[in-house]
Amino acid sequence: MDSFINHAFTVFMGFFAIMNPIANTPVFLGLTAEDDPNVRRKIAAKALFLSLVIIIIFSAAGKLIFDLFGITLSSFRIMGGILVALVGYHMLQGG
Repeated sequence: MDSFINHAFTVFMGFFAIMNPIANTPVFLGLTAEDDPNVRRKIAAKALFLSLVIIIIFSAAGKLIFDLFGITLSSFRIMGGILVALVGYHMLQGG
């Protein structure tokens, strides 16, 4: 049970870091500035539900999707590193 809690906490922290709700809150409030609070709640609930569905689908079928396109975990990691490097380079150039 202890290893399950540890794994669940690790997964939660990973999702928390990826979704970054602290940095995305001002963006959400800016995009919905003219909406009333009920509409904001509905939009937030819909976004939360869609995020959950996407996470469940890719958690359940991620390996199948990778196999379908012939992507290995190593190549995915390399491409992710290249993508992060390109984004960092673009940010350094002031773009």
